[in-house]
Amino acid sequence: MGGIFSSMKDKDENEKIPQNNNNTNGNNTSVGQQNGTSNNNNNNNTTNAEKKSSVSVLLLGTGETGKSTLFKQIELINGVGIIKDHERSMWASLIHGNLISDMKTLINIVEELNTEIDDETNDILQEILELPDQNVTITDELREKLKKLWGCDAIKHAYDNRDQALDSAEYLYSHIDRIAKPDYSPTVDDVLHCRVKTLGVHQVEIVMEGGIKFRLVDVGGQRAERRKWLELMSEVDAVIFMTSLAEYDQDCYEEKGCWRVKESLDTFEKVVNNKLFQSVPFILMLNKSDLFEKKLDKKSFKKYFPEFSGNEKDVKECTDYLAKLFLTKCKERSSSSVLVQPHCAIDKNATDKMLQQVKNFVLDSKKN
Repeated sequence: MGGIFSSMKDKDENEKIPQNNNNTNGNNTSVGQQNGTSNNNNNNNTTNAEKKSSVSVLLLGTGETGKSTLFKQIELINGVGIIKDHERSMWASLIHGNLISDMKTLINIVEELNTEIDDETNDILQEILELPDQNVTITDELREKLKKLWGCDAIKHAYDNRDQALDSAEYLYSHIDRIAKPDYSPTVDDVLHCRVKTLGVHQVEIVMEGGIKFRLVDVGGQRAERRKWLELMSEVDAVIFMTSLAEYDQDCYEEKGCWRVKESLDTFEKVVNNKLFQSVPFILMLNKSDLFEKKLDKKSFKKYFPEFSGNEKDVKECTDYLAKLFLTKCKERSSSSVLVQPHCAIDKNATDKMLQQVKNFVLDSKKN
C-alpha cells in the first residue's frame, strides 16, 4: 500500500432538505446547533477554559466507508441543512449521475461474469454504457430502460455478486420514478444516499448541550487524499477512524483485487500508532451496521475469515470479531484506550447519540 506517512520522515421520505439561511440562533431540539464552517486555525491565545469546553475531531478512514454521509448527517440534525435552494439542481444532477454510474458498474460485472442476456437487454446495456456519468437527463424513455435493467436477472445476479460498494443503488432505484420526474427536488434521504467523493478538507462546528463546541473535520479517504491528513494531525483533540463493516467481501475502488478489509486494517495501523496521536483519544467507528446485518444473511462471513469460529449469522459476534482484528493493530498504545463504536451514519437518531458519546469520551480524556 505504500507509506502513507512517508513524508514525515520516520427519515422521513418526503422531508425536504432544510433551508440554509443565516439564522442560526433558533431553538434546537437535537444535539445542538450549527455554527457554520471555518477554515481558520484555532487562535493561539485560546484560554485553557475555552479548550476544555471545545472538542475538535478529525474524521479519517479509507474511501467509501461513509464519512461523507456522517458529515452530511451532522449538518442536517443541527439545523442548517446541506444545500441552498439554488444548489438543489446540482444535487439532483449528482443523484442522476449515481443512477447511471451504478448501473454501469453492474453492467461491467455482468460482462465479467459472462452472464447470458437476450439481444434486447444487450442493446440497452450498450446504450447505457455510452452515456456520460454526469449531466445526464433522465427522460421517461431512459427511466424505463433503467428500470428494465434493474429488474432483469442478469443485473440482479451482478448486484448480489458485486465486489464494489454500490451501497445506495438499491435505495435510488427503488425511488427512480420520483427521482426521474422533471420537477424532482431531492429529499434529505436522497442526499444522504448520494455518493460524492470528498476532496480536500471540510469542517463543521456545532454547539452542543452545555455550550460545548464540537468541530468535525472531514478529509478525503481516497489514497490520493490521505497525504492531507498530515497537515491536520496537530490541530485536533480526538480522531475518529471510520471503517465499513459491510466491506468484508469487497475490493478497493482504486485497485481491483485489493481487499478492502486489508486496506482499512493497514491504514488504521499507521494512523493509530502514529506518534502525533499517542496522547489523543481515538475512536474506531464500525459503520454501515445496517448493511452488514443484511449482508450476513447472503454472504458467508467465514469464507473471508476462515479462522472465525463463531456463528456467522450473528451480527454481534461478527462485529466483535472485526473490532478485535483492528485492535490487534494497536502497537504504540493500549487497545483499551480506543473507543469502539458500531454505527449507522444514515440513521439520524444513532448519529445524534453517537455525537454525545464521542463528546463525553473526549472530555473525560481531557480531565485525565
